[in-house]
Amino acid sequence: MNKINQLLIATAILAFAFLAAANAQVSVKNFTGPSVEVGMQATNTKLTLGGVKTYNGGPEQNENHTDYLTKLSAQYGFSTPINNIVIAVGASFTPGTSSVLFDKWGEFTEINRAKSLYIEPMYALNESTAIFGKLSYNKVDSKVYFDGTNDPNAIGSKTISGTGLGVGVTHFFTKDFFLKAEIESVHYGNNSYDTYFDQYEAKTQQTNSTISLGVKF
Repeated sequence: MNKINQLLIATAILAFAFLAAANAQVSVKNFTGPSVEVGMQATNTKLTLGGVKTYNGGPEQNENHTDYLTKLSAQYGFSTPINNIVIAVGASFTPGTSSVLFDKWGEFTEINRAKSLYIEPMYALNESTAIFGKLSYNKVDSKVYFDGTNDPNAIGSKTISGTGLGVGVTHFFTKDFFLKAEIESVHYGNNSYDTYFDQYEAKTQQTNSTISLGVKF
C-alpha cells in the first residue's frame, strides 16, 4: 500500500469520527493556548534522480529509505466562534539527516535540518481528544553526492522547499500533558543540482509518521 493510499484511509477514518461527533458541543480549553512537543518521527524519503545533462546519460532511478529522527514543535491554538473548532499555528524543526543511496550509480543524497511552518485546524471530539488536518510549508538543506565521495567538486547542494498535507489526533491524558500522532506527506518538487562535471534533476518526496509527547502551558 503506497503512502498516498495510507493518507486517504487516515483521512476517511478522521472524517467518520468527525461525523459521529458532529452534534456534541464540548469545551476546547485544552486545545487553546501555547504548547510544545518532542516527537519520534519515521521519515520515508523517496527520490527520483535523473540525468539532465549527464556524462553517462543514465535513465531516471527511484529509491527510498526510512530514517528515525527527533522532531521538535511549538504551536498556539486559537478558539473560534464555531463549536468544537480550534485553529492552531505552529513551527517545527527536525535536526537530523535523511539519506537515500543509489546503488547502481554510486550517488546518494542527504536531506538535513527540516523546518516547517504550519496551520492545523482541529475538531474537538470531547474535552481530551481532537482530530486535525494540517497544511505546512517546509524547507530543507539537501545535497547530492554524484560520485559516492566527499569530493566538494562532486557535490550539488541547495535549500529546497515544498508543501505538506497531513492528518492526526491529539489526546490529553492529564490536564497538562498530551500525546499526538500524525502522518504527513511533503512534496519538494523537481530541483536541479550542478557539479563541475555533471547536472542532475532530483524529485524529492517525504512521508513523515510522528508520535509526540507534548505539554500545554
